Amino acid sequence: MNDNTYCFEVNGHGVFPYELLANQSCFPESKEDAVNAFEHNGSYRTVRLKSMLSPNKNLWRSYGWTVRILAGLSVDKEDCNIYHTWPC
Repeated sequence: MNDNTYCFEVNGHGVFPYELLANQSCFPESKEDAVNAFEHNGSYRTVRLKSMLSPNKNLWRSYGWTVRILAGLSVDKEDCNIYHTWPC
């Protein structure tokens, strides 16, 4: 993987939203994460994922899963262009 890899966890229960793997261009970090995602449908669980794209937290939340960022994302910076006119 290169520096553009995003590592994150999703937490939830019930059927894992497998369609988001393709939609979010992500995959389970390990074999255990894949098993945890697909073989434990009734229990609350955490699945670690990797992606080349930043995860869409609202999309995951719409499926009942929450996202926790582990690595690869920079802190959201303020967009000064919203409230500041350039040049100074």
